[in-house]
Amino acid sequence: MTAAVDVVEASGAEVDRGDDAGAHARRALRWHAYARAPLDALHRRCAADIARGSLRLLEACGD
Repeated sequence: MTAAVDVVEASGAEVDRGDDAGAHARRALRWHAYARAPLDALHRRCAADIARGSLRLLEACGD
């Protein structure tokens, strides 16, 4: 997920780096939707990685 965040930030997108359950949930939803937009393969995979990683972090919070 960290590498994916670095890639999308390098392309000009902003990623919420919050570390609470709410931030993880918002980030997962945003990047899941972003991954479904018309993107090149690299950015689509990065968005999916960010969404998946955010869900794992959310799960670790116990929420």
